[in-house]
Amino acid sequence: MNVVPVTSENPLYKSIIKNIGRFENIKLATGVILDTTPKRFRAEYNTTNFVGISTKSYGNYWFKVKGKEAIFKSFDAQPATKSARIVNELLCMELCKQIGLKCATYEPATIDGNNGIISYNVANSDETMISACELKTITNNQNKTNSLIDYYRILKTLKTRGTNIDLGQEIVNMYKLAIFDLLTLQTDRHSGNIFFLNNKKSNTLRLSPIFDNELSFLSTHLQEMHLFYDFVDIDLVKDYYNDSQSAVFSINPLDKKYCKNKYETIKKDIIRFANKNERAKKILKDIMEKFNIKSALRKVEQTGVKIPLVYKNYVTMITETIKNDLKNELEISNNGESIFA
Repeated sequence: MNVVPVTSENPLYKSIIKNIGRFENIKLATGVILDTTPKRFRAEYNTTNFVGISTKSYGNYWFKVKGKEAIFKSFDAQPATKSARIVNELLCMELCKQIGLKCATYEPATIDGNNGIISYNVANSDETMISACELKTITNNQNKTNSLIDYYRILKTLKTRGTNIDLGQEIVNMYKLAIFDLLTLQTDRHSGNIFFLNNKKSNTLRLSPIFDNELSFLSTHLQEMHLFYDFVDIDLVKDYYNDSQSAVFSINPLDKKYCKNKYETIKKDIIRFANKNERAKKILKDIMEKFNIKSALRKVEQTGVKIPLVYKNYVTMITETIKNDLKNELEISNNGESIFA
């Protein structure tokens, strides 16, 4: 097996980002002064001035990009996986489009010689952002799980208190997110990274377009896994997922404790939820049919971002394996009958 270690000096890894786009005439949003003073970007969650984070000081500020509010994310604090994180954000955006899951809009960019991505504001001018952590506090929900049923209880409580929530649609959105997070092996969807948009005038609440997808595909473990093998063992990938807290930092379908094999447990929970609800089963079927990693990879490369074949093979192997696992599990639970064309 020909091993190419994953390091910041690895030319293969550096080649993930080439010919990255540039934005000209980037200006700060009105009333904001760019300086070097450290600022806590997440000091207040309930503000429209939030969409993501950056390791650079200018990531704490809103820019005007083509007339829209945006921030710049560079991931410079993680040089060994920086390029993969940029690719992952762009890739997840394209995958979300396929399955009808709302996601922040990203574009590759270079500012001050630093490669990164522009992340556009997900909130409308009349909306504020509220984290899931805050909603748990508001509803006195002490459950530390990050499960679908947990969020259903929170949203139902808020609805009974008079908040205008399309409960059925929001649970659909969260279930889509649960499936998406397993397909992409998300490792950063904790409750402090899930937001809802609140319009105080109409008293409405809805799930925010998702963001911070850079830790998909186990990107925090790429170096330990020695990604650039001629062949990547899917069992090794699952082992890293099971041995980490990855499953905790993703939307889990049902409210239950996780056994050692987190991957299998979450997969079976997704199927169990689908078998409990015909609408959920239709959603799962629809995602399986529309989720196309190869098409998403082509879309990302059309932006000028070059992705090495080894990384494309890696993410393709992961998503296709999980799709097949979900299909097989659903067939087993339905006495061998397939619902897929």
